[in-house]
Amino acid sequence: MTTLQESTTSGLAGVILKLTPGPDGGALAAGTDEAGNYEFKGLKPGTYTISINQPGFKSYAKTVTVNAGQATALDIRAELETVTEKS
Repeated sequence: MTTLQESTTSGLAGVILKLTPGPDGGALAAGTDEAGNYEFKGLKPGTYTISINQPGFKSYAKTVTVNAGQATALDIRAELETVTEKS
């Protein structure tokens, strides 16, 4: 996971991603490391929704299909939420 800030792409650490539905029907969560990498292990083949709802960033959701015997890579570019002051 990366963000574009001042024309530079950088990794984001500590961002929580949710994957639904998880194996038990609930959501799975994974956090990003210093390089912005994350991983969900042991998923069964199927269709999942990966999402981010992190303060300071725009909400993100995408449907991803996991196939048997294949790793599925999804690069996400998080968009910073712009805050405007109202007077």
